[in-house]
Amino acid sequence: MDFAAEPSGATYVVRVWLPDRPGALAQVAGRIGAVGADVVGIEILERGGGSAIDELTVCLPDDSLVNAIFQHEQLGAFRFEHSRDWNPRPRADH
Repeated sequence: MDFAAEPSGATYVVRVWLPDRPGALAQVAGRIGAVGADVVGIEILERGGGSAIDELTVCLPDDSLVNAIFQHEQLGAFRFEHSRDWNPRPRADH
């Protein structure tokens, strides 16, 4: 298994607000998986006051599917803020 290989397809970083409780992140990941995307990275940005802000790196088989994640921007207690392309570029000084 090659863990260094880049994910195929379009890759985005998605920021989401969610309740800070067991299972909440799993529900978000399920929503992302339901549109055919794969969560390939997670960063917990902030926790407190019963909520959390996370950034998920998401790989989609097709660029057009990113809109499907935001189809229902408000999903109960979950709120997707934004997405941005994730395209690591080598630094010019290397």
